Amino acid sequence: MTLNEIIEMFKDISVAHPEINSFHSGLNFEHNDSNIQYPALRMVFPYDLTYKQDNRVMEYTFKLTLFVNDVKDTIMDSSKYLNTNYLIQDSVLDESIEPLTDENKMRDRALGIMNNVLETLKEQENCKSYLDITNYKIKALERKNNDFVTGVSLTFTLRTDNSYRCEYPDLIDCNGDVSYDTTNPCPQLPEPLRYSMEFNGTNQYVQISQNNTSVYNIDWQQPMSFEGWFKPSTGTFGVLWSKITVSAGIFVGTTFAGSARFQIRSSGGGIIDVYSPVNSVINDEWNHIVVNYNGGGGAEFDVTFIINGVTQAKPNTFSQGSQITGGSSFNTQLAELSRIPSFGIFGGGKTANVRLWKNVELSEAEALTLYNGGKVLYDNLPQESFLLFDTGLADEGHSWYGSNGWIMEEISKSSNFLFGVNSDFVDRNTDIPS
Repeated sequence: MTLNEIIEMFKDISVAHPEINSFHSGLNFEHNDSNIQYPALRMVFPYDLTYKQDNRVMEYTFKLTLFVNDVKDTIMDSSKYLNTNYLIQDSVLDESIEPLTDENKMRDRALGIMNNVLETLKEQENCKSYLDITNYKIKALERKNNDFVTGVSLTFTLRTDNSYRCEYPDLIDCNGDVSYDTTNPCPQLPEPLRYSMEFNGTNQYVQISQNNTSVYNIDWQQPMSFEGWFKPSTGTFGVLWSKITVSAGIFVGTTFAGSARFQIRSSGGGIIDVYSPVNSVINDEWNHIVVNYNGGGGAEFDVTFIINGVTQAKPNTFSQGSQITGGSSFNTQLAELSRIPSFGIFGGGKTANVRLWKNVELSEAEALTLYNGGKVLYDNLPQESFLLFDTGLADEGHSWYGSNGWIMEEISKSSNFLFGVNSDFVDRNTDIPS
């Protein structure tokens, strides 16, 4: 088994467990409590790996941690509750009322869940003959300072076949020349599965977690490029990107009439609200939408729509405003997909990929490269140093399903999480541009 296959096995066990709400693979930004839904299973790095020459097997030593959190139980009314963090009760409550949860009870819950995880791991030995799990040990975790979580850790050794073994005899011959035996090359890692996310147009959207809401601010004087693969549903608006209030910000979407739409608002009162030609975006089909903005502040000629690799004719049409001359587009609104909260709009349709570049305008040739003959381009992206936001939404290896919906990873240098609000497991689709 490859390391990726092992991580997927841990993730599958987590998703299948009725109490585990999220799985984390150990990346630094997954340690932020605001990104974690408890109980949470985490794969701890670094891990140890040894190679056994005698029978060409690999031995991994892994540590999994299972965290559970405190519970606040409402008493009498919403302003009175038992805070079970340090057994502290609300001062107005009767001191005879006992806290409902203490640390050991929390650990009991974690032990029960982790014991089930271990038993499920051991069951994998029965269906995978090359798998052997030994030296397992469960240990309670201490809660420190102001932690509101505690739990247990599971350490174990996983012994499996050596998926990384390659036959390269006579790598260097007697004359010092390098030669390769290509009859048994290293196995190629499988391509990850790709997905799209579907939105119902009524209450589903994706919120992007940001420690600093200025991360995705783009001012009207800064060039930008947006790229998205979108399959709009007939009779619904599309909202591909939104970071906007009634007075400032940016959004990208589609209209009932089959137009791509780009809007910038400035605190100085100016607005650009510009559209591609009617029916340039086809409902119920995949559309590749690129929006370029040069920072000039005008609607007719400063915005370029490139749809399915074709640059749309100018001048652009607009329904309100046509010029921005001052003020700022910065705001403190969280960035979202498929919703514009300030206007009460929810988007419908399927989204496969969303990217945003700041301080650069993509060329027509670069937009055609991204179109990639009608398929999502995942590697060798143009202008990567300016890439501010990049997500394949629910793609394999970058998403998992929690108790409240899909949790997805943003994979550019900004490295944020995306949370699917009101999303169901079935909203992830294998329907992608191809």
